[in-house]
Amino acid sequence: MFMGHHINESEDAMAFVPLYDRYINQYLAGDADYQALADELLSAMVQHGGSFLDNRLWGWKNPRSIYLLPILDALIPGLRFVHVVRDGMAMSTSDNQAQLTKHGAYVIEESMQSLPQNQRSLLLWSLVNNAGADYGKSMGNRYFVVRYEDVCENPSKAFSALGISLGLDLPMVWDAPIQKPRMRQAPMSLEFNKFVIEIASNTFKRFGYPC
Repeated sequence: MFMGHHINESEDAMAFVPLYDRYINQYLAGDADYQALADELLSAMVQHGGSFLDNRLWGWKNPRSIYLLPILDALIPGLRFVHVVRDGMAMSTSDNQAQLTKHGAYVIEESMQSLPQNQRSLLLWSLVNNAGADYGKSMGNRYFVVRYEDVCENPSKAFSALGISLGLDLPMVWDAPIQKPRMRQAPMSLEFNKFVIEIASNTFKRFGYPC
């Protein structure tokens, strides 16, 4: 299926970046201009999809879409959303903390803003993924949750439900190699281990990760 024009080396849809930069924090703060957001979303879709904005299958990839899921669902009839989850322990120790930098202050309550970065990163992972999964329940069979680690192990199996929904014939063997998931790192301290248990243990269990 067509995944758009103007994508970067990670295949993220660049047409949506200005929209997300402008509106995610406004939306999280409850003061977004929804008409302006809707207008810019349509413009981003046209820039991304071009002539594919018809009945043919097309989509876009950008991890920050999850922050605006309720709005995207309201504005795009029949939207299907693929929620890709990755092990929160690996995410909390990743060098890439762009989402925490851009949106952490609007997701994490003020009393926890002084926590160490790895704790705030794990908290953001827990809050954002739970919010996405909670809303996804209202979407019924238009919402799919896929674990990154499962995709690496067996992509055809991991995407089976999505493939059936979209009428896609998924290959048994994929041509392109799939990057193996980053291994979990041991907690840096007993304090971090305690934080994991108190704050995120239910989220790990919800998505099938050991805690």
